[in-house]
Amino acid sequence: MNRILTRSIFASALTLGLCTSAHATQAVRGFITGTVVNQAGAPLPNVEVVADNTLGYNSNLITRTDAQGHYKISVNGMPTTFKVSAKTTLKYKGAQIPISLSAKGQAVVPGNVGGVVDFVLKPDTSTPYGNLGLVTVQMGVGVSSLVDYNKVVLTLTPVGKLADGSSGKPLVVRPVHLAGWFVVNVMYGTYKVTATENGQPLEVRQKGDGTILREWGSSFTGDFIKDMWAPNPALNVEIRHPETATVPDARPSANSSAASSSTASSSSSGGPTISGTLRADTDLKGAVVFACVPAGHGGEDCDEGFTRFVTVKGSGQQVSYVLNNLSPGLEYRLVAWLDQDGDGDVSDGDLLGLLNDSDDTVMAPVKNADITLKPTN
Repeated sequence: MNRILTRSIFASALTLGLCTSAHATQAVRGFITGTVVNQAGAPLPNVEVVADNTLGYNSNLITRTDAQGHYKISVNGMPTTFKVSAKTTLKYKGAQIPISLSAKGQAVVPGNVGGVVDFVLKPDTSTPYGNLGLVTVQMGVGVSSLVDYNKVVLTLTPVGKLADGSSGKPLVVRPVHLAGWFVVNVMYGTYKVTATENGQPLEVRQKGDGTILREWGSSFTGDFIKDMWAPNPALNVEIRHPETATVPDARPSANSSAASSSTASSSSSGGPTISGTLRADTDLKGAVVFACVPAGHGGEDCDEGFTRFVTVKGSGQQVSYVLNNLSPGLEYRLVAWLDQDGDGDVSDGDLLGLLNDSDDTVMAPVKNADITLKPTN
């Protein structure tokens, strides 16, 4: 992720400005000191800073930043070195996301001298997938005209405050190819998204959770969404050439009555089916069964064009389900979920189940595809 090729001039200037600020932390012999700020230069309080003694096991020195974003750790002239790191937790749309901050300059300090290590909360391009919001770029399902990802440029314009409290600046970035995906790492927030290929506009839409088909357009405004496949919220962008023909998509549109119904199903009559029984130690009314065609690197994502789901309407600890209108010849992974707390996210206490308690796939038609749901932890 350290090959994001372009940034806006303003964002780059702002980042450079942080390094030459008149309020730079002063070195104090025998102490490790520093300041922690966001990309706009605003101080970040209550950030955990750790000085790790590189010669001693589990002998870290830990403190937190004050209201001005400053910290100070006494190393008492210790004849060793310390590797300094900082981390915080971002609260975004109900998610508690642990974030590692980027050190500005050298993060290893000699204890017999001390030194200054400042940190900034910004995308860290030195780690796989970065440390902040992951933006993925992919072809729309069924698109017939291929886009050259290596020539795609995204413009991400913040709408409102970002998760770090800053207003942000427009980002003009080229997605990086990483482990089978094209990705960008940015601060969590809401963005207006546009895309070009070799300078020519592309149509874009936000990829949803597999149940709603969003409209294509020259831009869209969306935020990061947490679904059952991603550990943290992600912003998934689908792209295509303008007016590209697509294969039929069985998902309901965002304006359809089926999509807004609490008992909606993307399944309809016709096509092969998968049926079975759900079992749990609680009432299963409202449980959802997904039929997912594995996609992406390692098969950890779902091909939304072929994903189907059904919501259980009956009550009881043992209920039946039927998934209709499946595609012949495709391997489906079955997942059942009961959102116990009603927050729309998979969280502790919810019930989950896989067919045969494994990632086994099946090819429709199938009967007796029974699933036992168990609490997450």
